[in-house]
Amino acid sequence: MKPKESKNADDRARSASTKPIQNGSERKPIELGEICADRVGLEMGREQIKRWDSQRIELSLFQRAFKYRLHVAIALAILIFVADTLSRHATAVAVMYVLCLIVASDSASRITVKLVSGGCAVLTLLSFFISHGLATETLPTLRLIFSLFANVTTAILLTKQAGDRLILQAQARLLELTSDAIFLRDGTGRICYWNHGAERLFGYHASEVLGKFHWEVLAVQGGEGRADPERCFVETGSWEGELEVITKSGRSINVYSRWRAEQPRPEAPLMIIVTTIDISARKAADAALRASEFRYRTIFETLPVAIWEHDLRPVKAEIDAIKASGVVDFKSFLDNNPDFIVRARKMVRITDVNQTALRLMGISEKSDFFEYLSDFLPEDDESFGQFLATLSEGQQVFQSETSIKSSLNGQIPVIVTLNLPPVTCH
Repeated sequence: MKPKESKNADDRARSASTKPIQNGSERKPIELGEICADRVGLEMGREQIKRWDSQRIELSLFQRAFKYRLHVAIALAILIFVADTLSRHATAVAVMYVLCLIVASDSASRITVKLVSGGCAVLTLLSFFISHGLATETLPTLRLIFSLFANVTTAILLTKQAGDRLILQAQARLLELTSDAIFLRDGTGRICYWNHGAERLFGYHASEVLGKFHWEVLAVQGGEGRADPERCFVETGSWEGELEVITKSGRSINVYSRWRAEQPRPEAPLMIIVTTIDISARKAADAALRASEFRYRTIFETLPVAIWEHDLRPVKAEIDAIKASGVVDFKSFLDNNPDFIVRARKMVRITDVNQTALRLMGISEKSDFFEYLSDFLPEDDESFGQFLATLSEGQQVFQSETSIKSSLNGQIPVIVTLNLPPVTCH
């Protein structure tokens, strides 16, 4: 019989550890709960979401809107300044400057809101001094203080609102730039947001799906495909797993999907965030790998040649350490240190054997097979020392004649061929 060394333990471990995608083992879709919570918290209506989808939040639109509103705010400020300066009524006309802030802030940044607020404050003071000079009458002074207080308070509130709006715009832009398919559905299952990633993955444009039911758009392969996700979501408020859905073109794809409920306030509407990635290629690769493993296992077990696998990593580490210490001629080192050969034999663990090897050695179960090479290699064996010299030189094939112990027939003469995998750099 001819024992033969197959793949090393590392290669087999990697193959054995490769499994179909399970929950948590694949790349997960990005966490966007906070993003969509902000959306719900700021009560973004469905019409606004549709407008985002159609316009894609183009910067030029905001620039034009800001320019238009800023012109209106300037004109309004001039009118209020003239009215405040010429007014003979004992009223706080300058309070109306808050209208300028409101008009300008809708498309403005926080810095712009502060600048407009500062400009309105300057106009308020200028109007006061034109109308009253340096006189410090009580009522006009109180009206001045009240107007400035209203200006500052409004500016603070609008500055915070402008910051929230900029964050919201950035978050919406992120939703459009991500490669993951992301959409929102309300508590009834109707889709209210559909990003670019969803368009690419499923083939539907946003205008085709907004307002439609989730399962009406994305039919699931199999009659009960959607039952478990819906039931789990109702019970726990979240779900993640694999689905096989049908795209607009009729193509069936495997996806990994995550659902998460968001309702930041009791009075806010329930929104369900659905993030999805395509795992069809990965599933196909896993299926091909499983088929390859099955073919290899079948060949390994049925080949009429005795095969067992060795874990040579401890021995290789010892050889490398000896060579690193300055030993150049490893063959001479083995001749002078026969105890190393005996010790190395006890390091080599048997990791797997085929059925032919079991029959050859007179053993019925793999669990009863010898655990280490030293268990069935005779004490006077010389082939293992020759193999160590070959291993130290980096050769990948070694062949020799020796004998092995058998529980049935004592020692069996065999031709041993050891094949080592090529060294790869990581």
